[in-house]
Amino acid sequence: MVVHSAGPPPTGVAVIVTPFKGLSHDLGTPGTHFLLCDRNVTDLASALRLLLENPARRSQFATQGYRWIRENMNIERSLDRYAALYHELAAAHKTESGAGKS
Repeated sequence: MVVHSAGPPPTGVAVIVTPFKGLSHDLGTPGTHFLLCDRNVTDLASALRLLLENPARRSQFATQGYRWIRENMNIERSLDRYAALYHELAAAHKTESGAGKS
């Protein structure tokens, strides 16, 4: 848990993400929690321009993205997701190796 000792709580910043292998819903929803743009100069410039020229939209991305992170990316949820993944992998391994067959 992160504890802020002085000043107002952070409000977040707008985030621009470029697609990458493994891009998952764990980051939130593109267009709601962050801005997704193709990985090239033209699209990145357009995304930056959108945020720079639209303070309300920039603030919306920052607020919604920060809220999503606070609600979904805490240590307990992360540990729960890893535990579920390990259980799923173990079950798949048992099935593939024939463990538990009579």
